[in-house]
Amino acid sequence: MSFLYWLSNLGMGAGGTITPTGPPTLREAVRARLAETTALASLVGSRISFNALPQKKDAGATFPAVTFYLASRSYDRNLGGPNGVSTASVRISCWSKSELEAAAMAQIVRSRFDGFSGWMGAVDVMGAFLEDESDLPEYPRQGTDSYTYQVVLTFNIVHRVTTPAYV
Repeated sequence: MSFLYWLSNLGMGAGGTITPTGPPTLREAVRARLAETTALASLVGSRISFNALPQKKDAGATFPAVTFYLASRSYDRNLGGPNGVSTASVRISCWSKSELEAAAMAQIVRSRFDGFSGWMGAVDVMGAFLEDESDLPEYPRQGTDSYTYQVVLTFNIVHRVTTPAYV
């Protein structure tokens, strides 16, 4: 984090305007941050999906894969009304047919998001914190003996809301 960024968070300007680039929404910024993580991309390729695993006809999903969604979002206020800060609960699931691979993917995601602050695309993240981690193995589909392993990481991401009301 740069000194200018720190000053801008204090409302001191720092003599210039920070012009962020990249995805403008939190949902798009989370996807981009996952996709640009080299270690994760080497495992899942482009299999990063919002909300659910894509299903192939008669074959199910392709693994390993990552899914994510915004489980909830609250907007902060002060006595004057909305203050331009939101806290989003983001759930990221690491899916694999291998228990060890799912755990390794979760470690990559954890190290990429937990404790992060700064620009995530064009989203000003004040802090991202791991709230919860769960293992959710799924029993084999009927007629197979192949388990699916899912590690779910829930992050609270505190960020500025960039709407004209807050500019």
